[in-house]
Amino acid sequence: MGSEVRDYIVGTCLTKCPHKEIIFREKERLLHRFETKRDSDINGGILRAERSKMVKEYSRAAAGKADHKPCQLRPAPILQKTVDYLLSSLIETELKFGSCWLDIYEYVFDRLRAVRQDMIIQNIIGSPAVDILEKMVRFFVYSAYRLCDEKAGQKFDPVINNTHLLECFKRLLSLYEEGTLESCRNRVEFESLYQIINLGHSEALNHYYELDSEIRNKAPLKIAYQTSIAYHLNNYIRVFRQFQSFSDVISRCALHQHFLPVRKQALVTMSVAYSSKQCRYPIHKLTQILNIDNDDLTKSLCRLHSVDIQDDMVIFKKGNYKCPEQKTLPMRCTSLDKLDENLISSILIGES
Repeated sequence: MGSEVRDYIVGTCLTKCPHKEIIFREKERLLHRFETKRDSDINGGILRAERSKMVKEYSRAAAGKADHKPCQLRPAPILQKTVDYLLSSLIETELKFGSCWLDIYEYVFDRLRAVRQDMIIQNIIGSPAVDILEKMVRFFVYSAYRLCDEKAGQKFDPVINNTHLLECFKRLLSLYEEGTLESCRNRVEFESLYQIINLGHSEALNHYYELDSEIRNKAPLKIAYQTSIAYHLNNYIRVFRQFQSFSDVISRCALHQHFLPVRKQALVTMSVAYSSKQCRYPIHKLTQILNIDNDDLTKSLCRLHSVDIQDDMVIFKKGNYKCPEQKTLPMRCTSLDKLDENLISSILIGES
């Protein structure tokens, strides 16, 4: 008995936003400010659409509604152009005009969600799907760092961001398995990123051993795997040293999300290992080991976890360490914050 072959719809919409949606959102004044003319009278509430900037927004399908019109769906080449517009032209323009990343994230997140929806309905696979998903993964990873000190709220929730990141990764890895050499040219970069994001997870470590040796032995992937093993073994010194081994911004952003738990575990371990009335541990050395920007931040971290400080010395005592009741926000990283904003778009679309 042969397997059933399912027919998928092929979209015919050749613009970033279907014409019907443009008309509706203009009429109902449902325009995002990123889609309007810059000379619109915002104070007067009159927003004039700039149709070339309009991008299809995400909308949930109504219950029981299974039909999708081709004219409302964008084919693969248009979806690729849409993603490139969002991650290059739009971000460059809005950063230039002083828009905050939180507002940019909220808009781009929604529009990328609509792109994924169109991809799923049409079952878009191969090189176009890989290209789109790789760019989405970079956006989610970079945004997680860029907004790491934002309190979870309506516009940004790190858990939701991570859920979408992992969903994209799951699909991307399966496409690599099915793909040609051309569609897998960035595979080592993203296999490495997968290890970093899932640091110490047995599933990710097992996945590494399932890869062909030709891929597994590539330097970036080996470094990522070694970092994951170090994390698994609670070798916090090596985890932070490996940060310097990653030359690309996205890998560093991905590793940064683990810094807070690794620093906490380091303090727990050192509170036992260096527990002595006579032992004094130099604060500058702890700053260096934990890859913190300055001694004052290290002192704040210690005090937050009930680790004693006297002058510029840390006094570790077994049993003193306490996990703070309030949620601790991650510390930012100066080397990542100094990134030239003119380079962000090229990094997200893979040109840098």
